[in-house]
Amino acid sequence: LDGYVAKGWSHLVAAFPKTGKTELMVRALADWPNDKVLYVTEEPKCVWQARLLNLPAKFSHVSLFFGLGVQPGEIFERIKGGDETVFILDTIRNLLGLADETDNSAMARALIPYIAVAREREKTIFLLHHDRKGGGEHGEGIAGAHAFLAVVDIALEIKRDGPDESRRRLLRGWGRVVEIPRLIYELQDDGRMVALGSPALVTLAEVKNRVWTVLDEEFEKTKSIRGHIDDPKPSEDQVLKALEELAQEGKAERNPPFSDGKRQGARYKWRRSQNLTSDDQSYRS
Repeated sequence: LDGYVAKGWSHLVAAFPKTGKTELMVRALADWPNDKVLYVTEEPKCVWQARLLNLPAKFSHVSLFFGLGVQPGEIFERIKGGDETVFILDTIRNLLGLADETDNSAMARALIPYIAVAREREKTIFLLHHDRKGGGEHGEGIAGAHAFLAVVDIALEIKRDGPDESRRRLLRGWGRVVEIPRLIYELQDDGRMVALGSPALVTLAEVKNRVWTVLDEEFEKTKSIRGHIDDPKPSEDQVLKALEELAQEGKAERNPPFSDGKRQGARYKWRRSQNLTSDDQSYRS
């Protein structure tokens, strides 16, 4: 999706360990077949063999550099001398040997040479990093000094969405000039990673599904319909918005009719539309 990566800019991608930042990065690379990519990784070859074996995309445009234990100077020279247009350091803590991540001056000295060479040669750079255990808002969840957020053009942060076993992630970010929209994405059972949309839209879509499954052929009040929904229950306002959207789509009916508009003080009742075809019943579980 547009709005998260800018060609020729520097990016920081941060997440708590094992949240899926490498998985997201690799799948993004599959969409850039016209770029030559250098991926400097801390992971061993066997892990990459297992990862790529399960992905349908081809990665012939990606070169892997196994950088764990390699001197940072050697990594820098490989990046500087390469003809790749995109390069990734995953993760900068282990590859660059960052000793004191809370030292702003030291972190700036460690990162700026990579960002400078990328700007000079119009390359796109991604620095993968960890979140602090306690988290935080407005980029404060990124582990270490403020220099991590300050020196890059765009910072992206990945958070789990829902329980630990959830395959959904929330992507949020901060950028120079550009506003980064929040996004929910999901790793689905068939192995595809799919962008679901903004958190607000995803939430409303789910409430619509849950409301649809409890609607009956008899008219009921909004509060009564909400009572039929299993925990965790959405708010009454969310249920009302879901019912209104279902009515606009012709999947629900309101009494008084939805075509009459809103009536002050009216007590609305709702039911499943009586004019549905089999193709219209997509919300039915």
